[in-house]
Amino acid sequence: MQLNLEQQRAVAHRHGPLLVLAGAGAGKTRVLTERIAGMIADGIPAQQILALTFTNKAAGEMRERVRLRSGEKAKKLTLSTFHSLGLRLVQEHAQVLGFAGQVSVLDESEQRALLRRVLSRVKQSIFGNDTDKASQAISEARSEGLDAAALQSSESDAVYALGLILERYQEEKAELAGVDFDDLIHLPIRLLRDHDESRAKLQKRWPYLLVDEFQDTSVNQLRFLQLLAGETGNIMVVGDDDQAIYEWRGACAENILNFHHHFPGADVVTLDQNYRSRAGILDVANRVINYNRRRRQKTLKACQPGEAEVQRRCYQNGDLEAEVVGQEIARVIRQGTPAEAIAVLMRRNIQAAPFEEELARRQVPFRLVGGKRTADKKAARDLFAYLSVTGSGKNELAFRRAITTPARGLAATSLDRIVASSGAVGGDLLRVQAASVEGLAAKRAQVLSDFQQLILRARQMISAPGAEPGAVFRQILNEVGYRQRLEQEITNPRLLARQLGDLDRTLDLLNSTWRDPALGSHPRQRLIGFVNRMLLAGAQDEADEDQGKVTLSTIHGVKGLEYSRVYVVGLEEGHLPTQGAIDDGNLEEERRLLYVAATRAEDALCLSRAATRMQGKREVERVPSRFLIETGLAEVFVDEPVRRDDVEMKQDMVALKARLAEQGIHMPDWSP
Repeated sequence: MQLNLEQQRAVAHRHGPLLVLAGAGAGKTRVLTERIAGMIADGIPAQQILALTFTNKAAGEMRERVRLRSGEKAKKLTLSTFHSLGLRLVQEHAQVLGFAGQVSVLDESEQRALLRRVLSRVKQSIFGNDTDKASQAISEARSEGLDAAALQSSESDAVYALGLILERYQEEKAELAGVDFDDLIHLPIRLLRDHDESRAKLQKRWPYLLVDEFQDTSVNQLRFLQLLAGETGNIMVVGDDDQAIYEWRGACAENILNFHHHFPGADVVTLDQNYRSRAGILDVANRVINYNRRRRQKTLKACQPGEAEVQRRCYQNGDLEAEVVGQEIARVIRQGTPAEAIAVLMRRNIQAAPFEEELARRQVPFRLVGGKRTADKKAARDLFAYLSVTGSGKNELAFRRAITTPARGLAATSLDRIVASSGAVGGDLLRVQAASVEGLAAKRAQVLSDFQQLILRARQMISAPGAEPGAVFRQILNEVGYRQRLEQEITNPRLLARQLGDLDRTLDLLNSTWRDPALGSHPRQRLIGFVNRMLLAGAQDEADEDQGKVTLSTIHGVKGLEYSRVYVVGLEEGHLPTQGAIDDGNLEEERRLLYVAATRAEDALCLSRAATRMQGKREVERVPSRFLIETGLAEVFVDEPVRRDDVEMKQDMVALKARLAEQGIHMPDWSP
């Protein structure tokens, strides 16, 4: 399919700043890849082009498209996420930034552990021991460009205390050669701002910048781009302010709304031809989003012919909503619609349970999107501790977690003594002589010695020719009884299976990526590189394979995806919009969420609510979402499911027999 005129304008642009305002389904990824391919064809070296996205998955898809257009030349293109690029720059300029050795990314639990230590050592009463409150305050201050010195110059006691905490927190991270996610943007900003030579080299390395999903950038990411683009300002950004749904995690919609102020003289190209959804769906999306005042005006136009199936329903209660949606999904699948072409979307994951139960009862395979990343789950974090301490004995937090997982009888006091003794051996906890640790009982000294030997043996095993690190660490965890301890601690079979599954998938991924040169040249470097990569991966980067499965997801979890049939459920005040958004008067981002949900649909869109829902043991009346009213659609009231067919009768009978069997009641076989 040929590019339309506005797409051609964007692709042909070469110099100076350009904002491509790309509506949902308007072909923005194609515009980005065609522009990169065109630049390479025009003789611009691929190594001078830097393209930034927000997920590894998006970067991989874009890289493959460019490869198909540009062949081998595309290999020299730098295509990265913001945080991966930030880590690369920090590692390349570690000495300039004050780091010694390989830099490690701290996960959330490690950040909390450091903050807990800092809060216990800094005299202050503002935050107490509340690590979440302190972490949020630090992140907000740094997003505004404030460092510890600036905070400590404040006359406010609270701000001054935050400055002391931030200063000590930075010192603790530096001792570990560790960085948090904020550092991966903040440190490159410092590098570009304060080091003229480094800035000049990086601007010369990448004189052409392209940025995807620009509406999701933060204030600091904008600062980073401005410094990197320099005076030439050869930057093209693609985004849609109507799909800005991440302000809650630091994204700033003003970046795209005021792009012409941040990059003076910018050209603007608007892509409003939608190649995904039929007209009826876009009519609903356009009507709803027009209620937002803080936006760039545009109206999506359908390129797909034919009528869409668009409905607004009110179910008598929440259980009926799940039952009818599940029944309808099962039927359309039997009629030929692929399961992977169907999505049920909601504001929060907690709303998914009745739909999970209903689809399972009808034997419809599904996947749940929008939960925790693998890197946030306990089994993976435990494995990361073993990998990290094998990579570097100076990683105190990893050492503390690994040597106490599973428990070996080492209390915090003993660990503190071991850490204190490591100063004599350069901070390497694997070189501490157990006998030299003052006050360490013989039994605990033996635990330390055994653990050190275990990790040193793991180092030897991964360095052997042809070694498979997944097998090595599977063996190490088996030797320490990790799996057996999980089986003792987790009595729920489903939860246990998930934990073990997370562990096995991570070990398999370690094997499959082990030879990637980007992880590092030495086995120990590769271990740290792998952990860093996993910690930087987003939830969408590791979503389950969707083939043959209905998608149950939060709206945030399917941004950028598309489905033939979309059901948006639970559209009530307090759900969408949330009560917090109603109380704060911050409704525009909530409205954008419905816009994003609706524009995932290609052929059919069903928007639904329940008249009542159970809250505890009470049935509570629900108020329809104001956004439903804004759609202009007439509402259909549903008070009973459609009459069951033979397949559904059999499924219901199987479910009934299973419930009775749990109570010791056995029914004879029966068929309708």
